[in-house]
Amino acid sequence: MCNLMQTTTAASSASRESSLLVRPANLLDCEPIAAIYNQYVGSGPYTMEEERWTWLTVKHQLDHITDREVVIVCENGDGEVVGWGKVKHYSPRGGYRIACETSTYVSRDARGLGVGNRLLSELVALSRRLGYHHITAKIIAGNGPSLRLHFKHGFELVGVQKEIGLVDGKLADVAILQRVN
Repeated sequence: MCNLMQTTTAASSASRESSLLVRPANLLDCEPIAAIYNQYVGSGPYTMEEERWTWLTVKHQLDHITDREVVIVCENGDGEVVGWGKVKHYSPRGGYRIACETSTYVSRDARGLGVGNRLLSELVALSRRLGYHHITAKIIAGNGPSLRLHFKHGFELVGVQKEIGLVDGKLADVAILQRVN
């Protein structure tokens, strides 16, 4: 019975994920990207950003993306943007040209539907195509779902920066993860 249940759950999860479309972000995505990000500003262990994003904040980011950076979105079967992610340079210093950093955000309403999994799979593949050898992710240590997602995709914990910043006015630790392609 347990195997049947696991098989049914896995098939259901695969079906949900197959209806998701991941594509490059464009200017029409600025509002939904900001809305998804703003769900996490000041609401728990998700970001150290204290200012809410606007359409213009996201447009500025898209306007300044380089040829080795990318922002992607994930749409559900109804064409609604339910998550987004990005690959960005780790550092402007030349020696770091083989390293990038990724970020992934999923709408609260779309959690558990495979959106984060699809986004991170695509970000890892894109990082390879963009010529990156090393991927870094910085995750607030209290964000268990994001840590589990990254471990599932082959990231490993490098270390924890203790009390490096403030989240909701409280000291927070950041887990530094890496994946070598």
